[in-house]
Amino acid sequence: MTRGFGLGLLLWALAAPPALAQAPLPRGRCPAIEGGSAALASRAPEDRAAFLLAETRSARAQSETWSAVYATGYLGLAAGQLALGVALDDEERLIDYQIGAATSMIGVASMLILPPAILLQQPSVETLAPAAADGDCLALARAERVLIEGAASEAFGTSWLMHVGSALFNIATGLYMGLRHDHWVSGAISVVIGIAVGELQIWTRPTPLTGALRAYRAGEF
Repeated sequence: MTRGFGLGLLLWALAAPPALAQAPLPRGRCPAIEGGSAALASRAPEDRAAFLLAETRSARAQSETWSAVYATGYLGLAAGQLALGVALDDEERLIDYQIGAATSMIGVASMLILPPAILLQQPSVETLAPAAADGDCLALARAERVLIEGAASEAFGTSWLMHVGSALFNIATGLYMGLRHDHWVSGAISVVIGIAVGELQIWTRPTPLTGALRAYRAGEF
């Protein structure tokens, strides 16, 4: 009897429809991304692709401007400090200017090593958008991934880790100038200016994709 009851229970479980099954998507619609709303799933792929294309284009343009401004600024600081060091013909001050130029070049290198993700990934949205607009859900999902990763890059670039890292780097530079060359005053000035520039760079970093992802998930576009 126990065996018959168990067999009956198994047959019932196989025949019963899943209690939590999701309603099928309307024809011509694509699934919402993780964290996305029903409103997003109800939007036409064409609308979703158009939003992704417009938002990533805008974010890329803003990031290009921000990157160009700071890269040019760091290069200018490096060149200016080296020129001053040579023009003044002062061995002691030359050391300070050389260290300043080196830290400025590190600033340029950091922007090349850790650029905003949207600068590298946005061109793929340009390629994917036409197919996504035609209802290719895989192409749409890949374009959505660019939005998600772009927003994550913005969050990391303005996170407390960046603030702490910038401060520690500049403090280490100041300590090197003091301990290695006994230039404590110059080192202190370098720390203050370096932290100020680092904070300015972090706080002015464009973060449009953070809000765009929030609106996209809600289907509010």
